[in-house]
Amino acid sequence: MKFKKFFQSRKKPTITKEQALREGGYTREDGSNLSPDGRILLNGPAVLDEVYQVPEGVRFIFDHCFCKSVVKDGKTCRVIIPSSVVYIGEHAFDGCAINIVDFVSSLQNNSIEVKKM
Repeated sequence: MKFKKFFQSRKKPTITKEQALREGGYTREDGSNLSPDGRILLNGPAVLDEVYQVPEGVRFIFDHCFCKSVVKDGKTCRVIIPSSVVYIGEHAFDGCAINIVDFVSSLQNNSIEVKKM
């Protein structure tokens, strides 16, 4: 899935996942990992419910963020991305069980279906 049309002009984070976790990044109750300031979603939860809301205030979704995520009970999953997000990393949704990504913003297309290859 490619988001380059909107996000290609945005600057990606200059910190690595390992650095962010070493410098005080934290794991949320749902299993997702955030940078110390909560602005970078490093990893999505390993197990997703039917709907996953990216935390408000997250600005960057890291490369391969959801690649290991599976959906509870094999159901379909919808991810809701808040308007605070300005960058979605390369292959953020590759190989995951997410079916639909919704953007809460003024983008022309607010919903994107994830195609499985």
